[in-house]
Amino acid sequence: MLSDRMKRGIERIGKKLRGEGESNRVPVLAQIGAHTLRLSGVPVKNFFDSPDLFIKTHLAASEYYKLDAPSFYFDIYNIEAEAMGQSLNWIPDTFPEINNSDMLIKTEADLDRLKAPDPLRDGRMPFIIEFQKRLFDMGIAPQFRFCAPFSLACNIRGITNLIFDIMERPEFAHRLFCFITDEVLAPWITILREECGGNYPAVGADAYASLPVTNLSILEEFALGYIKRLNKQIGGVEVRGWWGEMHLRNPEKLLELKLQGHPSYVFALDPDVNHLGLQIFKEFAQKRDLPLMVGIDSTLISHGSKNEIIDRVREYIHLGNSDGRLLLFLNEVPLECSPDNVHTAVQAIHHYGRIGASFDEDFKPTASPAFAGKLN
Repeated sequence: MLSDRMKRGIERIGKKLRGEGESNRVPVLAQIGAHTLRLSGVPVKNFFDSPDLFIKTHLAASEYYKLDAPSFYFDIYNIEAEAMGQSLNWIPDTFPEINNSDMLIKTEADLDRLKAPDPLRDGRMPFIIEFQKRLFDMGIAPQFRFCAPFSLACNIRGITNLIFDIMERPEFAHRLFCFITDEVLAPWITILREECGGNYPAVGADAYASLPVTNLSILEEFALGYIKRLNKQIGGVEVRGWWGEMHLRNPEKLLELKLQGHPSYVFALDPDVNHLGLQIFKEFAQKRDLPLMVGIDSTLISHGSKNEIIDRVREYIHLGNSDGRLLLFLNEVPLECSPDNVHTAVQAIHHYGRIGASFDEDFKPTASPAFAGKLN
């Protein structure tokens, strides 16, 4: 069950997102998926066999790092592709990956033979349904995450092939995207909602649509365009995960597209924020009277020194929380990341993110305790 500390954290996040006055400090969230496996010692196959074990280990990791909300992450980009028949590489002690040497759609004719998956039977879709139902039973709002149309197309066709399709065979590309959107994702999200008994929002993950893999034109037509199509069909759909502002002369062009796909807050990620400076993103959010969530670099969290991590946290809170509407997010915590570094980042956010904190004073993190949720 959720601890009282985390219940207060979820309330803190809600206040930030809704703009309901000053909370007592900057909230911290994190994407901790495969890293949870390393902490717990749970074999990856077991992790995806038992919804209860999946939830238990994630709650233990989220409490260990004192996050404000639980991090229930899985290999989001693989679920629909696997259920459709795309082969995966199962790697010991980490999440599976797409088998890029054996793409599901090698030729245009393969699309004609493709059938939509049955969410109640195929791949790990039934596991995702049961996991979400368990959250509902625990009093936690289900967190519907899915692979957005563009990234799903990449995972069954291949990124290079898909870009060539878009440039040279746009009719086929649109046919592929229509199949993914209309026959795979819309029924999948609808069944998730039916099984959990509520019209919960669903957030698509779409890192593969980011710049410079795509450009603004491709992103708008295919990534955003098919999210809009999906939203028109079933409603309550958003998309996250686009980055690449650092590759543009006018970063606001990408930020405007991101807001169309995810209008509730401005989401900015390192390395874009570190490269361009946080002020650009903060001013964009303030002009639109929206909260700002900033994602801190995975490489920094994994390989940076403690002083570098603390300095990045202090800088972002100092510049970004002037109006009390900043949230910080640790970009995916890598499998091999030292718990000391994650604790350093979270403790620094707790320290400098509290009301009345002095940015001139030094901060010394405490050592990581042993992880109490280790199961193997």
